[in-house]
Amino acid sequence: KLWECAIDLLHEIWRRQRDGTMPVRDASVLEAGCGAGLPSLLALRLGCRVAVLHDFNAEVLQCLTIPALRLNGLEGGHRARFFSGDWARLSELLLHKREKENPPGDSCEGAIPSRARPP
Repeated sequence: KLWECAIDLLHEIWRRQRDGTMPVRDASVLEAGCGAGLPSLLALRLGCRVAVLHDFNAEVLQCLTIPALRLNGLEGGHRARFFSGDWARLSELLLHKREKENPPGDSCEGAIPSRARPP
């Protein structure tokens, strides 16, 4: 099942990219509760540096999210990272990974909550 506001969110990301209020190119994107991962898929297509896709269930990532990226030619490389489990665990994993891989000052440039309906 696709989240009913996913299409609205895709339109909002596209609109903000086009008018420059939320540039996606070279941004870091976090999609919590990603399901099919359509907003991240769009962000990757628009040139984001990395998309972190999180869902509570690993099966969702394996059976829905990753195949969606593959179908859209986005399976290769290290631009998409996948995490499953509790949100508290995601925070710990991201902080640990960031300390190891990213220079000081690197940050997430923008966020739209996955459960928020765009204005």
